[in-house]
Amino acid sequence: VWDLVSGGRALASTVNHAKTVTSLFLAASGRSLVSAGLDGQIKVYDVGAFGVQASLRLGSPCLAAALVGDTHLLTAHADTTVVVRKRSKATGDLGAASVLPQSSGLTAGANERLAGFGGVPGMVVEPQARAEQHLGTNPGTYRYFLRGGRHLPSQGDFVVSARRKTQFAPYDRSLRKFRYKEALDEALKSHEPAIVAAVVEDLVQRGGLRAALASRDELSLEPVLRFLARHIANPNMSRTCARMANLLLELYDESAWGSELNSNLLLRLRQVIEQELTSQQALTKLAGTIEAIVANIIQV
Repeated sequence: VWDLVSGGRALASTVNHAKTVTSLFLAASGRSLVSAGLDGQIKVYDVGAFGVQASLRLGSPCLAAALVGDTHLLTAHADTTVVVRKRSKATGDLGAASVLPQSSGLTAGANERLAGFGGVPGMVVEPQARAEQHLGTNPGTYRYFLRGGRHLPSQGDFVVSARRKTQFAPYDRSLRKFRYKEALDEALKSHEPAIVAAVVEDLVQRGGLRAALASRDELSLEPVLRFLARHIANPNMSRTCARMANLLLELYDESAWGSELNSNLLLRLRQVIEQELTSQQALTKLAGTIEAIVANIIQV
């Protein structure tokens, strides 16, 4: 306690709570100070000597406390209840009060229930009765964790959707299981050159491209040859296709191309490569001619 008038001089210090103090209330008379804490205790101090005049142990952590006159004590608890206690005239202790008088300044309406408090305004609920009224809604109970499960969102509410399990593509699942041949087949079934190129590059990094192309029969070689014949002239795919074509020629001899379909695809692949080489040679000659012309213009 500090004296602000004299420059913040410390007047007294006291430690009477086992846990955090959550509320301090000075009575209207200025003679009593009430403190409440998470340890479920209420302490009433004499402002003159700062000694404890009264102590009360509650059933749950207390968040706030207030004195109404010198006769009634109001406490708010962590379990959403508000309790009112009345000082007994005979003993002077704070005991249970049935109904507060209308002149106490509290909200009237004894026939209406206060939502969330589990009691009638102005009525003190016994600790045992409070526990029974809030049975199943206290933190830590099974019903507490199921609260709000049947509530529907209102208009304008933002609904957070549940996180969906990541769905992997078939070729990704095969790669995760180190089934390289199956992964290449699934990528070829997608008919997407970018996907096939990505899978081939992944196989190269894993060192599994040879295993993916080896041990194939005539039927399983057909989609590989068809892909090569269609995309080997594509500048974006030429490097990938050339690597696959060289590896195929290394793995298989002429007997592997015995079927008519594979022979036609291989012939088509050869024609595409020859056309591409012819085009590259023509472009090289054209580039050399342009360089010679530019050099003569610069000299002149």
